[in-house]
Amino acid sequence: AMAKSIASTIQPSGGTEMLQGLNAGLSELEKNKAQSSVNHLILLTDGQTYGDEDGCLEKAEWAGHNQISLTTMGIGSDWNENLLDKMSAASGGTSVYIDSPRKIVDVFKDTIRNLSSVVAREMSLSINPSAGVTFKEGFQITPYIHRLEMRADKTILGPLGTGQGKTLLMEFRIHSQAETGDQRLMRLTIDGDVPGTANRRNWECIDIYGNFVRQMDENLEIPSTIITALGKLAIFKMQEKAMEDLERGQVSAATQRLETMATRLLNLGETDLARAALLEAGRLARTGDLSAEGRKKIKYGTRSLSILPK
Repeated sequence: AMAKSIASTIQPSGGTEMLQGLNAGLSELEKNKAQSSVNHLILLTDGQTYGDEDGCLEKAEWAGHNQISLTTMGIGSDWNENLLDKMSAASGGTSVYIDSPRKIVDVFKDTIRNLSSVVAREMSLSINPSAGVTFKEGFQITPYIHRLEMRADKTILGPLGTGQGKTLLMEFRIHSQAETGDQRLMRLTIDGDVPGTANRRNWECIDIYGNFVRQMDENLEIPSTIITALGKLAIFKMQEKAMEDLERGQVSAATQRLETMATRLLNLGETDLARAALLEAGRLARTGDLSAEGRKKIKYGTRSLSILPK
């Protein structure tokens, strides 16, 4: 009750300076950090930030390296989703699009519940490829889709909770091999910060081998989970390409991608998202741009495909 009465006295005014709020929140977390604590900051914003975007991103990266993950929540449609996405990814957290007041409460509850089950505060993945093997791109597929940002063959995966597994899908290019049989392709190492254990830094590694043959087996079956994941990832990447087309001024290409997206979404049973994509494709053809709300609905809707099976 006291917190509510104090909050009700706050008067909003002026522009948004996100860095000041971010610094204030992180300094409060620093006061209470302990070896066994789970540290997380929820950043709520309703607008663009002015002149301090680089500082916000640097601070988010600092948070990620200091076992503090961020949930960035954008309310309404007048905010920079690219910045909030980069900030959350840099810290191993997530960004959320708030399209109704009720969703704020739901996201807060979900975030607190997930934090209460955290077993590793920060996980990172390192890739050590063998000669002739190169990493092309990678994505987290569950609990939501996002692109893995690799830096020096390492990416931050964020906290891990009980019953909240992370699924990754990665693409590698392998140069042609003269020899047949099993050959080592890479070593993957998962590093985790586990509070409460004698040695807090825990790690596991696995060597990945590939079997090289002269001729492909025609009856080879690809697991259905991989096919499903690739189908949903294709829609997510189509959305990324549409936004890139739009930035380059290629309106007709972006419109075509959105229409194709809508068809694929309908095939998956995602009727609401398909309708949003079609509406925005029509708007794009008429006006040459997307609505701020539609842009976010498509972006965050395609990200959630992995956790919205129909």
